Amino acid sequence: MTRNKSLILILAVAALFMLASCSSSSDNQKQQGESNLPETSGQMEAAHSMGAGGNHSVAGITWTVPDGWVTAGKRPMRVETYFIDTVDTKAECAVYYFGPEQGGAVSANIDRWIGQMEMPDGSSAEKSAIKGTVESECCKISTVEVSGTFNFSAGPMMKSQEKRPDYLLLGAVVDGPEGSVFFKLTGPNAEKARFENQFNGMLKSIKKAS
Repeated sequence: MTRNKSLILILAVAALFMLASCSSSSDNQKQQGESNLPETSGQMEAAHSMGAGGNHSVAGITWTVPDGWVTAGKRPMRVETYFIDTVDTKAECAVYYFGPEQGGAVSANIDRWIGQMEMPDGSSAEKSAIKGTVESECCKISTVEVSGTFNFSAGPMMKSQEKRPDYLLLGAVVDGPEGSVFFKLTGPNAEKARFENQFNGMLKSIKKAS
């Protein structure tokens, strides 16, 4: 074998080794950095599906989407988003799932949701919040309801806030077979009766996915 052919062979082997190393590094980075992002995680893709008749499922549960709600699909940190009002395009119901034993304690999430609301008179939102439970066919569901000025967080690191006065927040944490699933509705308080009826109907429709 000539010197030039030996050099070419060595360079080819080195290139293959570098490609394999980069691929392995990329896979490891994805597993570590994206494990809690439902829109990219293979586990979340496998867990989430859309069925016929307005039924959605994730984490071993399925639920019926209320009439009139429009599916907006997955977004960062969400497995589903619904537009719930034809007038206020910011009104929505978001569904979150982060994996088995992920997402934090029920009380911590409910307290965080309450903390996103401000009372017009400056009083504590905690005093105005209504906590409860809902029983579905398969799961215990912890709920919270609070009205006031909703501090919507967005932007890098969720630091920027948009104040939405006279808003309603309905939250629910479902103790599902494969981990907690979080439902959070925010919309105009003027539509409170309708939103409560739709939200609670959706929660009561929850059952184990077949």
